[in-house]
Amino acid sequence: MQSQPHSLHNHIVLVFFTVCAMLALTLLTSCSRSTNEETTNVVMERLNADGTPYTGSGDFAKDPWFCVRDPRTELVWEVKNSDPGLHSKEHTYSWYEPDLEGSEGEPGLPNAGVCRGSDCDTRAFTIAVNTERLCGFDDWRVPGHAEIGSINDLRFRDPPPTIDPAYFPNTQAAAYWTVSTYGFYPESAWSWQFDFGHDRVDWKKEPKYLRLVRGEVIHRLKKK
Repeated sequence: MQSQPHSLHNHIVLVFFTVCAMLALTLLTSCSRSTNEETTNVVMERLNADGTPYTGSGDFAKDPWFCVRDPRTELVWEVKNSDPGLHSKEHTYSWYEPDLEGSEGEPGLPNAGVCRGSDCDTRAFTIAVNTERLCGFDDWRVPGHAEIGSINDLRFRDPPPTIDPAYFPNTQAAAYWTVSTYGFYPESAWSWQFDFGHDRVDWKKEPKYLRLVRGEVIHRLKKK
């Protein structure tokens, strides 16, 4: 009979710490808010599907471009479109990186998004885009935390998405995956919210939007 209070106490403690862990993950937002309030106009380079410089009218609906090179970082970014194919703006993907050393033993969940042209997870989509050789490149990858934050632009926060539509049309005012696992809860990863202009943590199994990048990996942006 003496063991019942002790067992009840252990159960209460377990429930308490479980609830705290869930709340920490749910409420963990804005840990690294963008600091580009004073961003000025940056002239980026639009690219055609074969990687040659874009010379069209700048009207995406009539003369679309397929990638954008940012001169500040030399990163090249995928551009989404409104077609139902591989690069559709509507597609979502679960976080799944079984071969990534930084996944902390939690590879995520395969094929749990909604898409066409590939399985609907980060790894499958990356493989499909590299096979396609978008803009002439086959080294596309999921962006890191600092990298995706570099194209966040708070000048466009009202209304969102917080990104320059002159270069990145068809961006959703929602969360986009990064490759960065959240260390305290490896079942989750960092994403970037282009509806609010800051980062957050989400479960890897949850479908999110995805924009791929290529170029030298940037772990931390240089301060001006």
